[in-house]
Amino acid sequence: METDKHNIPKRLAIYRHKLGKSQEEMSKELGVNQSHYSKMENGTKYISYRSLKRFEENGGDVNYLITGIPYHTGIVEACVHRCRTEQGKTELIKTLLWITRQGTILTYGEDRKEENRKVWKYIRLAEQRNTQETIWKNIRNLEHLTQAQMAESLKINIKRYQRLEKLEVDPDADILNSLYFLYGYSPLAILDENMYYIDEINKSWENFPESVKLQLHTVLEENMKLIFMYEKQEK
Repeated sequence: METDKHNIPKRLAIYRHKLGKSQEEMSKELGVNQSHYSKMENGTKYISYRSLKRFEENGGDVNYLITGIPYHTGIVEACVHRCRTEQGKTELIKTLLWITRQGTILTYGEDRKEENRKVWKYIRLAEQRNTQETIWKNIRNLEHLTQAQMAESLKINIKRYQRLEKLEVDPDADILNSLYFLYGYSPLAILDENMYYIDEINKSWENFPESVKLQLHTVLEENMKLIFMYEKQEK
């Protein structure tokens, strides 16, 4: 799938106009001067990781900015607020990933439809989160790529990729755009690693038939009880 990096500046401008804000106001929110911000909108300056975080902290939809697909709220938000601890929320996301995998099987079968592959990939990444490796190395290992191949696909030099993998530098919007369009990893996996692929989980549940949702909700509620018990033990 081809990336659409050239559309990121356009989406930034569209978002600003929707808010009715000036470039000066947006530049302050993103932590840059107005001249720099203007260049971000016309595509002559990359949108840095720092600016993306500021954009997100001010209520911006990073998923839309980078991928062109608005963030979906849904089953995740409906359940997360019921958890009392951060670890409980993490366990919930792992549970939701697995239950979503079962939903894709019930809906699409065991064949290699794109929906099935994507959710399975998310589960594997979630399982590897507690290893000593960084999120970038875990992604590269899941894709069976060398550092050189990963650098080439992201169109950056290998030294920069190596520093990226060691978390010595941060990815800009263009790199996150490539990560999504080439391998299907949401920018939220990098910006909000604790929450994994919440947008994809929500979208998957929206597309499940009502009969499947009913079965999944039954399983989910039983797992929520276990998560609540786990949270009590952690206190």
